[in-house]
Amino acid sequence: DNDYESNQIAEQLKNNKFSEPQIIFFESDGNLLQSIEDYMEVDDYLYAVNQTYEIKLRKEGFTNLTKEEVLIHGKKGIIENLKAVWNEHGDDEWGEFEKEEVCRYICGKIASGTANFLTEKTRDRTRTLYRIIAERIRQYQNTTPME
Repeated sequence: DNDYESNQIAEQLKNNKFSEPQIIFFESDGNLLQSIEDYMEVDDYLYAVNQTYEIKLRKEGFTNLTKEEVLIHGKKGIIENLKAVWNEHGDDEWGEFEKEEVCRYICGKIASGTANFLTEKTRDRTRTLYRIIAERIRQYQNTTPME
């Protein structure tokens, strides 16, 4: 994530002798992202949110969220915007927004080969992240003495 806590953790990692290549901040097109969820297209992520919560919060009056309803809050990143939506529904007993639940849904769909809701743009962004991770692993291996 790209927030104060993440920057503090990065500093702690550096103090514990982690090298720059071992620390990855999420970014896309030169812009820092707030969370890994921001690698996904908003509509793709909202599809997973809506699928996750339409059953979980049916009795609490949950209806499918639109991109406009979520982004109107003007927060940085999809997660902070969704937390703002959940805060608006505090009286509706929605509880806390749980990105882990949405992650389980997405991972389950990927594992079963039924993640058709993920657009090519989301898939490309994810591949880019994996390439960055692979490149950083290679960089680290090239700077670490072999035993």
